Amino acid sequence: MVRTAKIIVTFLAGLNFIVYVWRVSAEVSSRPNSNLSPGDELIHRFATVWTEQLSAIEQLGDARQDGKCLADPAQYFRPLFALTSEGESEFHVAWNYFHAWWALARTTYDYAVQPFIHLIGEHYREQNKSLKLLVTYDDPPPGYPLQMSDIQVVPFEKLIRHGVGMT
Repeated sequence: MVRTAKIIVTFLAGLNFIVYVWRVSAEVSSRPNSNLSPGDELIHRFATVWTEQLSAIEQLGDARQDGKCLADPAQYFRPLFALTSEGESEFHVAWNYFHAWWALARTTYDYAVQPFIHLIGEHYREQNKSLKLLVTYDDPPPGYPLQMSDIQVVPFEKLIRHGVGMT
């Protein structure tokens, strides 16, 4: 059988920023004497921004949406932080740290995934369905949607493990 499915693997800044901020928030909230607590409001804000990003990627395409996020991160990610002057400051600090990390992470991703791209494609092409794999550096928060029509979010480690047949 000839498989005509097209598998695209991409590593987007937007989704990874959400995961990055979530991980930092979770770490801070677990420290003693911290005022931060990932309560319902915070969880709802993150889930909303995550879902908005996936919907925009589905409608506009991954490259176009990610370009918009990189050009104006406040428009897309400011709601992840409290609507206070402290939240504004936290957003800018988080974005600056993420942006510095992102350049290195993007290069590392390119070197780590490219040798396995054929194996990854073969693994996901089994159902003969075109698919866009959006890679995150770590698991998104629990309960977040990981699939929409022809889009699937997959953490880097799982992508490599499944794509090269490791268990």
